[in-house]
Amino acid sequence: LFAQPGTYPATVRFANASGRVRSDAIRDVRALSFAVEVPPGLVGPRTTRLDFSANSARIFPINDAHAFATLMRVLSAGGAWAGLRTLASLPLRDLLELGRIGVLGALQTQRPVRAYQGLRYWSTVPFRHGGDEAVKYSVIPSPDNPVQPLVPGPDCLRDELARHLRSDGRMSTWDFGLQLLDADAMTR
Repeated sequence: LFAQPGTYPATVRFANASGRVRSDAIRDVRALSFAVEVPPGLVGPRTTRLDFSANSARIFPINDAHAFATLMRVLSAGGAWAGLRTLASLPLRDLLELGRIGVLGALQTQRPVRAYQGLRYWSTVPFRHGGDEAVKYSVIPSPDNPVQPLVPGPDCLRDELARHLRSDGRMSTWDFGLQLLDADAMTR
């Protein structure tokens, strides 16, 4: 796909990070997921679709599998008291890591609410690219994407996206940028 320029059909979906239905006016990390349809044989013998997902946050606040497992252990403990008991049983190192995750997560949700088509999105973790490379990507909005000021309300993002699809003569576009990772320069 990246070696053969072309136009490929895609299905795009926007979302809020919260797993609950709630007002668009609440600050949150936003997501852009898209599936690109590719001709058979372009990527692999049976691959006809490539899926991508990106967030409006530059990084994923959880650094490793242990931190993720610790967070899931606390969150799935079965209620507030069980969660507190689980927290109390954790070593100090794990508590500090959960605190770091909480601070980074909170900072990521403090950006002003902006229309989906005006946001930049990042893959928050690296992906395999070929046999021996890793890549991160970013989806960068065109500076002239048609965006109107959000109308206050619980569905402000959905309403602006619907307005854009119904009314604007030109659809929004994004550049898809790849960043090959230099393993020698990476740090935790």
